[in-house]
Amino acid sequence: MERTDLDWLFCTHRGDVSSYLARMLRDPDLAEDLTQDAFLRCCTTLQAGGRPENLRGYLYRIARNIAFDHLRLQRRRRTDMPGDHVLAAIADPRPGQERRMIDRERLKVFLQALAGLPDKTQRIFVLHRINGLSYREVARHMDLSESSVQKHLARALFEVTRRLREYEDG
Repeated sequence: MERTDLDWLFCTHRGDVSSYLARMLRDPDLAEDLTQDAFLRCCTTLQAGGRPENLRGYLYRIARNIAFDHLRLQRRRRTDMPGDHVLAAIADPRPGQERRMIDRERLKVFLQALAGLPDKTQRIFVLHRINGLSYREVARHMDLSESSVQKHLARALFEVTRRLREYEDG
């Protein structure tokens, strides 16, 4: 195959092969790289004396195979086990013993502060902050005005945060 034939093949089919690979891989830059690889393989075959009947079909089959090889390699890389040095550098997302102990103590202080509130204020706090009801829903549920719900919540938040600060300060 002469140089002009290779130029014609490239100029005629490069855009279509690249678009085909871009749709398949969802990455236009990678598609361009693999398009070049496909043409290189095709030209190597032609220069070695091979002459497929349907050159365009042959080129697309090469492109598809290169794309599948690339995707297979990517999947294999994702499932390969990382080395011990990589695993050692990953921090354990679970809190340590000390953090768990501090959190348990804070929870005790919070629950004691909540228990020290008047019953109505406790119920309003739980309905709003724990159960996620809106001011309006809490007001309807407890037969109160929204303004009253807001005042009870402000009182509860003030008391709970005050007690938590006292605990943290020491």
